[in-house]
Amino acid sequence: RFSFIPETANNHHIEIYFNKYPANGSPFQINVQPHLESIIIYGDGLKTAHCNERAIFFIESEDLSANDFDIIVTDPIRSPLPVKCYQQKNGCLLVEWLPKKIGSHKIEVFHGDKSVIGSPFMCEIFDASKVKIVPIESSSFVINKKINLHRKL
Repeated sequence: RFSFIPETANNHHIEIYFNKYPANGSPFQINVQPHLESIIIYGDGLKTAHCNERAIFFIESEDLSANDFDIIVTDPIRSPLPVKCYQQKNGCLLVEWLPKKIGSHKIEVFHGDKSVIGSPFMCEIFDASKVKIVPIESSSFVINKKINLHRKL
């Protein structure tokens, strides 16, 4: 029997010797996966973004690359969108995508066949150019009184 505590998530090459001779079955490899809890995902591009502008978020995890993740972004009618993932100098991944429709977009992040904690994320896409502000017709407002502004268009 033997045991060890892996400190990184990757393939480990294990060699076992008895009196300086390799034991039967040695060497062999094992693949150590990170805890899903150790993967941190954050950024505005998970919650809200402007239509037709790039949305970004980040993935932090030890020793994992973009190839270790499957990232699926779908628009309000469930059509998949292209996603790009870039390794940063600090080790985290920058994920970017371009929303083309207003509404809720679903972002799913998988490591292997498992969803990372928090996934799926729902990102609301808006277009500020669609908001129309019209002049206020009244100018008689009083201090310490609620002002309700609305106008039917």
